[in-house]
Amino acid sequence: MLLPALALSVLGLLLGAALVTLGRRQALAAASLDGFSLGFVPAVLALRMLPHAMGSLGARALALAAIAYATLWWIDRRAHDRDHAAAHPFHPAAGAGAGLLVPVLALHGMSDGAALAVALSSRGVGASLAAALILHRMPEGLFIASSMLPSAGGRKTTLALVALALSTVFGAALGQVLLDAIPDALFDGALALGIGAMLRLAMHSHAPPPPTVSARALAGVTFLAGVALVLALPDPGGLFRLAHPQELSVQAALIPLFVETAPAMLLGVLGAGLLRTMVPARPDAWLRGGGSAVQSLRGLLFGLPLQVCSCGVLPVAQRLLRASLPVAAVTAFMVGTPEFDVGGFVLSVRLLGLPLALARLVAGAALAFAVGLAAAAVARRIPLRVSASPLRPKGMLSAPQTMVNLRPPADRSLAGVLRAGLDSFDQVAAWYVFGLLLAAGFEAAVAPLTLARALGAWDVPLTAVLAVPIYVCAQGATPLAAMMVHKGLSPGAALALLLVGPATNVAAWRMLRHSLGARVAWTFAGASVVGAVALGMLANRVVPARSLPQIHALASHQHAPWELGVATVLALLLARSVLRLGPRAWIATMSPSGASTGRHHPH
Repeated sequence: MLLPALALSVLGLLLGAALVTLGRRQALAAASLDGFSLGFVPAVLALRMLPHAMGSLGARALALAAIAYATLWWIDRRAHDRDHAAAHPFHPAAGAGAGLLVPVLALHGMSDGAALAVALSSRGVGASLAAALILHRMPEGLFIASSMLPSAGGRKTTLALVALALSTVFGAALGQVLLDAIPDALFDGALALGIGAMLRLAMHSHAPPPPTVSARALAGVTFLAGVALVLALPDPGGLFRLAHPQELSVQAALIPLFVETAPAMLLGVLGAGLLRTMVPARPDAWLRGGGSAVQSLRGLLFGLPLQVCSCGVLPVAQRLLRASLPVAAVTAFMVGTPEFDVGGFVLSVRLLGLPLALARLVAGAALAFAVGLAAAAVARRIPLRVSASPLRPKGMLSAPQTMVNLRPPADRSLAGVLRAGLDSFDQVAAWYVFGLLLAAGFEAAVAPLTLARALGAWDVPLTAVLAVPIYVCAQGATPLAAMMVHKGLSPGAALALLLVGPATNVAAWRMLRHSLGARVAWTFAGASVVGAVALGMLANRVVPARSLPQIHALASHQHAPWELGVATVLALLLARSVLRLGPRAWIATMSPSGASTGRHHPH
């Protein structure tokens, strides 16, 4: 059984490389393969392989996978920062980058071979893992060929592919020999590291986005088919049905939460469309004049028509800073715009109750105003060094359909409102899905009051600090905040996450540090965290606990036919979003920091 699987694995590697040589005439085939791999492989890694490792290692397996993922992300990030030409696979001088990638992928090939040996043994996780690893080699072949052929030529590319194939065979032989000698815990630890590395390689791509609407749509169809195939595979461990006593499983929580939040999301689409079409966009020069307080207030109002999270706010903020507009206005704009997202507010009303949703809105305005004043006070004391060159956040796409337009569409008809709302929905749809998945997994995996006992009275400040490096959009943060309260944390801790997560993150800090210096960047982050803590503490005093909806009651609610109909419409809109943007661009809307997937590096 192992030899045929190895042969198929190597064949998948070579087939992926062969697709590149077919040229642009086969773009549809390459797009469909990439979409299917992006849907199938990460789902198998997360839903089949990782639970197997966690069976013996618990949360340590998740930590090891995260370490491996972050390590490869950091290596790639450093390669881009150090030498863009070497790291860019379509750059004429890509040879140095490919020379670095081949040894890394050879190690990955060894882990593939060893994992195949384990998957097909009596102690493995079964044929689904073997199928995932075989399919994973095809995009790897695509990646190597597209990276090396333009600069290294066919001979060196062939040698690299042979080395990767031999590394797979070597890894399989080593795995067979040491299978009985390695303790389960040690092997599962290595498997968890391999899962993180494979997930990074599967999610990351240097390939340009599909150039045509049909290619993006086909990639979206195969992406959805890949996810559906994983969900249709047998699940011996019953992962979706496992949960702590008195808590809901993923299966029992996910669909009810989706149905319960669907009306709020559709109202958010309509509200975003109305704001983008009816609220006039103000010129940049409107931000000038007056003192810091006036400039902060203007910055709050400036981003009202945008209705996007930080990934859309940062490019606009960079342009404003390059135009030497006031620091108070720009920083208040950065904090306030994500907080005023109408979809996030309506979703907060449904999952957190009206009092906490209103507290979030008022606290967001107060925090943006205070951060603007603090940043301006520091900026006045130091010489500014605003960069003349753009610093594109690495999560932003170059595809025109994903960029934010400051000017609202001229069409104010119902059709124009819906088009503008759906355009905003494309920017947050992936975050909404991720937020629901994370909340459902959180509900099943975390025992009641575990976090409350661990954090105690420090839940508000600790949540505010932890929210800085963990970027999360408003639609993704809201389900998680509701689950935090359900697990015993205070409403103020949930508010701190909602204030800091969507607006103050590492990408925003890096942009400000690059443009205005470290003191302004640290002031921006520090004022955001301190302000969120103070506002969270205040919310604990003024928001009644009885006003927060109960998650179990929402999940057990008998849904009316109209609610199921609304949920069906939202599901169709989510599928439309994937098909319109393409799966990599759709996922890439979640990351302003460079850990995204389908970004094409522009020159």
